[in-house]
Amino acid sequence: MEQENKAAYEVIVQRWGRNLDKTPNSGASSPLNTYRLTFMQYVQQKMWLYSQANPGLNLGISKPNFL
Repeated sequence: MEQENKAAYEVIVQRWGRNLDKTPNSGASSPLNTYRLTFMQYVQQKMWLYSQANPGLNLGISKPNFL
């Protein structure tokens, strides 16, 4: 991509860095990893806490794993 579209490549490198080959779960600050952690923290964690506080509802929500 660097040779094909240098302007777009430079924008991507400025925003995300040169380690574009890292997998999303390797700790890289990629948009997918950021979305996953944000969803787990603000949605899934709250749903799990609600299901723990109300066991009679039997929602079947598992505890989020932030690893």
